[in-house]
Amino acid sequence: MTITGMSITDPAQGVTWTLIPSGDVNVADWDVAAAPREVSYPNPGADGTRDNSQFLGQAAVTLSLGLVGNIGAQLDLLSLLNHPSRRPYLVIDDDEYPGGPRQIQLRFASKQGPYEAATYRIMQLGYVGPTGVWEDQQPTVAVVPGAQPTLGGLAVGSAGLAIGSAGLAISSSAAGSASSMLVYGGGSVPRPFTARLYGPCTGPKLTNDALTIPGQPNGNLVFFDTLSIVAGNYVEVDTGGKTALLNSDPNQSVAGALDWANSDWWLLQPGQNLVRYHPTTADDVVTAVLAWTPARTP
Repeated sequence: MTITGMSITDPAQGVTWTLIPSGDVNVADWDVAAAPREVSYPNPGADGTRDNSQFLGQAAVTLSLGLVGNIGAQLDLLSLLNHPSRRPYLVIDDDEYPGGPRQIQLRFASKQGPYEAATYRIMQLGYVGPTGVWEDQQPTVAVVPGAQPTLGGLAVGSAGLAIGSAGLAISSSAAGSASSMLVYGGGSVPRPFTARLYGPCTGPKLTNDALTIPGQPNGNLVFFDTLSIVAGNYVEVDTGGKTALLNSDPNQSVAGALDWANSDWWLLQPGQNLVRYHPTTADDVVTAVLAWTPARTP
């Protein structure tokens, strides 16, 4: 494995400090480590504890560097990245990373860089990684087709067809048995995602059949049939931010239409997911577009 690129970048400021390759910086050592966020309770009358730990805590990120050229400019650039209010990313590219560069968000914690000589500066940098995981630099997108509309047909028997004063109504409905689509989550940890649930439909539902448990809300996002999405519109669900917005408009929340007796903010698993988009009714072919960023433990 060979690191072909290393940088600290802050997209909000448009600032990037390149560490590899660089003629001004030598990287001596670097490390990213995260510990579990422990959730445990006493276990009365028995050994051990009841442990419900599921997630990582923040990561510790350390860098040992030698500044060997343009030292003043390097320090000025570093100062733009090292204010505690900034959230830059450490971006690493390795020739054996299958999905391209990976990144981890940073928050400045410490810097040691005493003056040593006019021609070089040894520096130790410490950061906190609030998310605790390496994320792919580019998101993954999956398009999940919804149930095909089942059009009402017309059968005429030998007695003929009787039409009353109200006329003849032919209804359409979504096939509730929409097939699950295999979606590979990637990485090594469960991840939140956004999903745009397109109309025209009523009662949109997004299910991960790999997570469902009969009689429980696991793996389901179910909207009541009172929610109707017209053609060309969508509801964007964000399972990380726990929001549901019509056409991504923050002023048009439809989270109140979620059936919480049968719903939870489920996460995409790192392996195989069986995702199904099955509105109660659909007047045309509908789709759900999922987007997420695969992530890995340090």
